Amino acid sequence: MDNKNVSSKKIRRNWHLRHDPSFKRKVALEYLEGGKSCRQVAEKYGTVDHTQVAAWARALKQELKAEGKVVVPETFKLLNVKQPDSPEYLALQKELEQAKLKIAGLETMISIADEQLGVSIRKKYGTKQS
Repeated sequence: MDNKNVSSKKIRRNWHLRHDPSFKRKVALEYLEGGKSCRQVAEKYGTVDHTQVAAWARALKQELKAEGKVVVPETFKLLNVKQPDSPEYLALQKELEQAKLKIAGLETMISIADEQLGVSIRKKYGTKQS
């Protein structure tokens, strides 16, 4: 008997189980915040399939987005975006302004290099690759 049949029987055996919304949210948050894979979280709880964990996580992300909260992929931290006076919001605004300033500086540097040095740095989209 191969492993595929064993795992599919396990899933079929538990197909009738229904989970309450608080359990689904708990599992989805553990997946999003804990840095574990869907399979690892599913194995921890036993009666859950990894596809269910992924679906619950997608649903939770949509729910949080509707509430004005965002799951940041790098840190999986929940941020409240609706409050412009929150420290997270202010830090993100400052980071955005710095990025915009850096882009403006780089574009100016490229323009100066084009004019004064005759060096063409910008990508030419119509050219063929050799």
